[in-house]
Amino acid sequence: MNINQMEYAIALAEYKKFSEVSKHLYVAQSSISKQICLLEEEFGIRLFERLKSGTELTPEGRIIIDAFKRSRETVDEAVSRAKYMCDCGGALKIGVSEGFETCPALLRTLKALREKHRNVEVTVQSFHHSILANKFNHDQLDMIINTASELPGRNWECERLWYNEYALVLPAGHLVAGGVPMHQYDFSHDTVWIAHHEGGEMFRSYIQGVKELLRVDDSVIRYARDLDSMLACVEAGLGITVAPWMRRMSFCPDLRLLPVDNTGLPSLQMCAVWKRKNPNPAVSDFVRLLREYMTETGE
Repeated sequence: MNINQMEYAIALAEYKKFSEVSKHLYVAQSSISKQICLLEEEFGIRLFERLKSGTELTPEGRIIIDAFKRSRETVDEAVSRAKYMCDCGGALKIGVSEGFETCPALLRTLKALREKHRNVEVTVQSFHHSILANKFNHDQLDMIINTASELPGRNWECERLWYNEYALVLPAGHLVAGGVPMHQYDFSHDTVWIAHHEGGEMFRSYIQGVKELLRVDDSVIRYARDLDSMLACVEAGLGITVAPWMRRMSFCPDLRLLPVDNTGLPSLQMCAVWKRKNPNPAVSDFVRLLREYMTETGE
């Protein structure tokens, strides 16, 4: 069996006449008939019933033709990926939310990806949430890691990576960390740190949720450059924060994490987003590895 025989059989199943197949494939009718006969002899199965009006697939033939079509799709996909790798030089441009570029799970994923796809040049850049979607829609990025509320428009695939609970993050010596109930403590005497963000409805909802949770107003809110800066301020005893629960915070000896009621805070779901039918084989591996390492590290 060869690829030409597969194509002739698929075409005959569609057009039902040898003359029509010959016309569409620009191959002599006698050659097509001969190859179909050779295919049937090789399989020991009659694929087509020859009728005065043309041909019809036998029940056995339908099974074979369906298998041929699946095989052709697999080959076409492989060729498309191979051409993509040749044309683009094996580049994969990834954009992530600011502060996420230092995430241990992401770093482990990139290392594993480079080992598996040595001919793919992987680059990672971090931007504010709102900028990520814009760059993705203008084809400046192949993939982005962003929150579910700030995903771009259509023509993309999305894999939800994780959903984060929130935690009240305190210096180890704070009274609430020492056992004072949250509802009895006056947080208006603390500085409440929030990682800076470029506007957006989700960010405004988050700030409002924090103020309601801690029973404070804008006078105690301070903005840090990014997540790492915010946690550094809290760890140094300069204030408190409410942040998505991340295991790496638990390993900071000078921090204490207390679970909080999520009802007043926006749902935080982080997603990997890429263009639909992106043939780069590194895309699916990147998503799979990142999900695995996220699960392992609890990041």
